[in-house]
This record gives sequence, structure tokens and C-alpha cells, in this order.
Amino acid sequence: MNPNSASLDPASALRPRRGLARRTAQLAGTCFLALGLGGAAGAQGSRPADPAAPSDPIAAAKALQEARLKADFDRYAFELRTAVAGFQAELSGLQQQGVPREKWPPHPNVVHYTRFEELAMQDQPDALRWCLAAIGQIGLPAPEAAEKKLEIYARLVVVHADLPWMSDVARWIQSDGSSAGIGFERADDLLRALAEGTTVKATRASALAARSALLSARLDPASQAEYQRLVRELAEKHADTPAGAAAKGRLFQFEFLAPGKTPPDVQAVDTDGKPLRLADYRGKVLVLEFWGFW
Repeated sequence: MNPNSASLDPASALRPRRGLARRTAQLAGTCFLALGLGGAAGAQGSRPADPAAPSDPIAAAKALQEARLKADFDRYAFELRTAVAGFQAELSGLQQQGVPREKWPPHPNVVHYTRFEELAMQDQPDALRWCLAAIGQIGLPAPEAAEKKLEIYARLVVVHADLPWMSDVARWIQSDGSSAGIGFERADDLLRALAEGTTVKATRASALAARSALLSARLDPASQAEYQRLVRELAEKHADTPAGAAAKGRLFQFEFLAPGKTPPDVQAVDTDGKPLRLADYRGKVLVLEFWGFW
């Protein structure tokens, strides 16, 4: 398989809502149909059925394929660790000899990247995650690296939205949402698709929080309105997640501390021990001085 080819078109995968769902169905149908045909062909033989095997031949073929790809990844990872150990020993010797950096051998990540990318293009999740971490180390021009990241992010969002570490992926997409990475619009589309596609509440909350963080830096009214809507949704519907708990503080700022809002009533005592309330001063000019000792 050409590691630079892909059955998943990132542009199609990133179309919000109906486009993403349609592309997901196409991807799943293509992969699983091919697997199912293989499983069905094998099932037509005269051998008795294995009572321990899954009754669905498509599911059985898919599980077999996933196990094969995972075994390949584990083997590649072991070989890479061995190569890195040898590289570090060789590099130590070269440094002691004063060999200039430009004459050092390439890092094993560069040498082994294509092998992992071939697995990633078959949607092996560990390989996808490894490639995300390694892309910045293999010397690609920034635009090419961004396109590779976009492809990997799209595959993770479409195929693996319910993996337990997709909350991390949401934060990585957010950090890549600048013009130096994959850009705001594509990052926002990915995060929107992840929030809509996952069934894991914590992942959805992380995707919403990452979207809100991207939108918070944009000053146009539409972005600010969407930012506040996302924060409110996080605080009200995902309060039991870390992202939802953090959103409660931002929601408080919107409702009480933004310019033009009525601040919450503050009750304290003055220097003479007399009680005072902020509400008693409403309608009057009031200067608050905050001080302390450090």
C-alpha cells in the first residue's frame, strides 16, 4: 500500500454533520464489505463451525484484521526501541569524537516512519497516535506536515472517536488550530465532528472545550456567541467532567463579571468591623481597592 494514498478524503471527512456521517458510512462500508467477503468465502467450506468464533463473519474478519495490525505495530515498536538504543550508543561515540551534527546518522524515527504510516493508513490506532507524535521529527516542510496531521486527525475522528484517549486528541487538535498548524477552520471542523461522533461523555466535553478555546481568541460576534454557547453547554450538561467544571468559572464571568453585567453581591466587614454589602452601593460611584501582603 502506498503510504501517501488514503481511502479517506480529509476534505470529505471534515464536512460537518451530514457530510461527515456519509463519509463515515462509506469508509466503514468499504472496509467491512471487503472483510466480510473474505469471511463469507471461508464460511462456505465444509469445515464445522467453531462454537467459540463470533457468529457474524464480518465482525470476525474485522477482529482478525485488527489483531494482525496490532501485532505488526507491536513488532515495529520493539524493533524501533532496539534501533533507538543502538542509535544512542552510536551517537555518544560520534559526539566524543567531535563529529559534526550534519554527519550524524538520521534518527530511527525518520527511518521507521514509513512503516508506521502504512499501518496508520489502515487505521491502526496506535500507529496513528505514534505518527502524530513523530511527524514533527522527520524533517518535513511545515505545509506537508500539516496535511499529514490533518489526515491522521480525520481518521481518528471518523474511525476511533470512542477510544479512551481521544480527549487527548481533542487537545492536540486545538493546539494545531493556528495558522502554523492545520488552521482554525479545519481544527474547528474536526472538533465539531468529534463532539458529534463520540459516545464517550468525557471525550465530547473535551471536544467542546477545545472548540471553545479556539473560538475564545476570535473577536467577531458570531465566534464570541458560539464560544459562550459552548461554555454554557459544558457548565450545564457536562458539569461532572473536568472540562465542565472548568467551564463553570467562565460562565460565572459571562453572567456577572463582564462589562455591563450586575456583579454578585459581596458581603464583608470594614476596618471597624461593621458589615457592608456591595448591593448597598448600587447606583453610586464605587471604587474597590484590593491589596494584601506578599
